[in-house]
Amino acid sequence: MSDRRKGYPILIKPIWWRQLCFTFFLLICAIFFAFINFLGTFLSWLITLLMLLSAALNLLDQIFSWSRLKIDHKGYDLRTWWTRKRYGHQEIKSFELDHYMHRPLIFINFKKSKDSKRGKLSLPFPCAFGRPVEEIFKILQKSLDKTPRPLS
Repeated sequence: MSDRRKGYPILIKPIWWRQLCFTFFLLICAIFFAFINFLGTFLSWLITLLMLLSAALNLLDQIFSWSRLKIDHKGYDLRTWWTRKRYGHQEIKSFELDHYMHRPLIFINFKKSKDSKRGKLSLPFPCAFGRPVEEIFKILQKSLDKTPRPLS
């Protein structure tokens, strides 16, 4: 929290050893499909190439931190492989910890509907990156800047 006050953003990244284990798993799958031929040669090599590409992308993601949650003075920037979501401090009323399918899940409660088509005032915020949800929830609550700002 003190780092954010000095102007440094808070970065929450995936746990390195879990992501590295996933990369190794993808490599082992690629090797497995390279040596089996009951699916046919073409399909085996196609799956092998897809697994190798996924492993390379996962390793690059770990090196360059593409997937991460960045908290700074502008707000919350959640970036994953397929999506990027940005929420300003002025849009968020609070964070709430709830259970979904017997697992903790963080929800964002908005002051005003961000998406007028759906009209949702609460959205799930899946950003734990393999870390304990309670730990991320505490960081999110501490980092919420409640300085009055105009809603955009």
